[in-house]
Amino acid sequence: MYEILDSHIGECEVLIRKDRANQAKTNGIVNEEAKKLANLLVGVYQNQIKDIKKNLYGYNFWGNFKEEKIPSQSGYIDNVIMLKDKLRNYRDTLKRDVLSKSLEREVAFLKSQPTTFNVSQNVNNEISIKIDLEQTIDAVWNLSDSTLGEWDKKELEEQLYEIQRAKRNNDKGEIVSKVGKVLKFIAEKGVEVGIATLPYIMETLKYTMQK
Repeated sequence: MYEILDSHIGECEVLIRKDRANQAKTNGIVNEEAKKLANLLVGVYQNQIKDIKKNLYGYNFWGNFKEEKIPSQSGYIDNVIMLKDKLRNYRDTLKRDVLSKSLEREVAFLKSQPTTFNVSQNVNNEISIKIDLEQTIDAVWNLSDSTLGEWDKKELEEQLYEIQRAKRNNDKGEIVSKVGKVLKFIAEKGVEVGIATLPYIMETLKYTMQK
């Protein structure tokens, strides 16, 4: 599924670059290619992306299409630009949903486990988890501001440290609560934030399940 989406997004990007590079000479040709691609994408994804026709040139409020409503020079390429963004958002939502469901299962399993901790394992694993935490915080601050703003980075950093403090206290219930809070934050902020933080989260879950 992701491969098909990535392929269609790639086709949009190629056509957009072509339009920008040759706008003065081949606008009509590019617009004809954009027409074919836009019609294809609407046909493929209209049952999956509820608002795929929204704001596209040529479509009215009810989703009916009238070609005469398309601007002659740039309407279709503009539609391709909008469709590319819709496909990217759809892909990221799918990944986020899969990620959230997977982590929900992990947390549910964690809650079902005994609460006893082995102190010697706790001490040994504290070092490796702390290293992972520092690496994770570095990864968070290396995210672009467009992905995660400065205030959100500070908030996420504090949430990660809260997990670490709960872990030091061997409080399984508190760890699960703090992890759940971070997972909610990840789900709201997007896939790139998840990529930066999930290795630490998964390592924490493994650590917590040790007896």
